[in-house]
Amino acid sequence: MRTDGLVRVRCLNNAQYVILEGTSPDDGPHIDLIVGDVYWAAPVLERGMWRVWDLSGEDYLYPKRYFQLAADE
Repeated sequence: MRTDGLVRVRCLNNAQYVILEGTSPDDGPHIDLIVGDVYWAAPVLERGMWRVWDLSGEDYLYPKRYFQLAADE
């Protein structure tokens, strides 16, 4: 994966934010995000979201409020 233009973000929240048909909020957190872990991300400015490459290796949109910019490690 190319990381040009991406930033590192730390996960603060992995609760479901979209309820899909056939699921409920009680189905648990997003299992591909771990609170405290750092991920590569790209801002999606017009939507207030981050495009985050999570543990699945795929990129998905998550609310910006679920992350903070990570300090250089």
